[in-house]
Amino acid sequence: MSQFAARSLRSASPLRFETLEDRVTPSWGGLPPSSVALPTGPVNVALNATGDAKLPGAIATTEVNWYRFTAAAGDSVFKATTPRSNLDTVIGVYDAAGQLVASNDDISGTNTDSRVKVNLKAGTYYLGVTNYNGTAGGTYTVSLNTPTPPVAPPADTSFSIALRTTGLTPSQSVIFQAAVARWEQAIVGDLPDAIYNGVAVDDLLIDAAAAPMDGPGGILGGAGPDAVRPGGLTTHGNMTFDSADIANMESNGALMGVVMHEIGHILGVGTLWGSLLTGNGTSDPRLPAPRRSRSTARSPAAPRRA
Repeated sequence: MSQFAARSLRSASPLRFETLEDRVTPSWGGLPPSSVALPTGPVNVALNATGDAKLPGAIATTEVNWYRFTAAAGDSVFKATTPRSNLDTVIGVYDAAGQLVASNDDISGTNTDSRVKVNLKAGTYYLGVTNYNGTAGGTYTVSLNTPTPPVAPPADTSFSIALRTTGLTPSQSVIFQAAVARWEQAIVGDLPDAIYNGVAVDDLLIDAAAAPMDGPGGILGGAGPDAVRPGGLTTHGNMTFDSADIANMESNGALMGVVMHEIGHILGVGTLWGSLLTGNGTSDPRLPAPRRSRSTARSPAAPRRA
């Protein structure tokens, strides 16, 4: 070795190795690897309301571009198309553990774009896009078409009263249901679900019956709560009407008003609550807290005919 050559070698800078980004990894052949280390810097894809997305991309040399997305369960289709380049694409779909789920090199013998259809479980996945090993880079468009995500039902903010009847005629049952519907319209808000004697209760369960009491012209009926939630709001109540009077109340048009009155007792008006409002007519009206702590209560004397 000449003296000049020796000096040149001694003066040369030492070799240095640059750390590559996650996306700059060797491109794939026709079949992507069966497992990969999850990329730390993927593009997070926001799918639209129907579960779809389309993004432009480019391969400079041999990198793999990664896209992370969350899909609903069902058939999904992924494509990498090259309308403005001669890029020979390869795509691979990986699950959240980095395991290959599906892949594609060429759509056909004459089309080097990529397309794959796969049935996915709901979850997070990674889509890798690259060029076939040893081919030139170029631009592409990646498309993700996943199932439309399920739409969560709106929160139940209505007040629901379930009515069970005994001894009523069909026409009387219609009047009772109309009274229930009127109270459901008047009350705003939903209560936590409860259980009464093994029966699920959304907001309120009422048992209504027509039965012999004291004959015509006496007590028309009575009602009250017999199970309440913590805090004093009724879960279940009973109302009973004298079978000797209910037909007459129906015929003279009084039944609707009397049923609404008795439902009010079941809700707590005059039974669980000492008074409906304090500060009525002021700028600070309030509904007082329940005064009874027992889970059962009876209504005050039922209305009598004049």
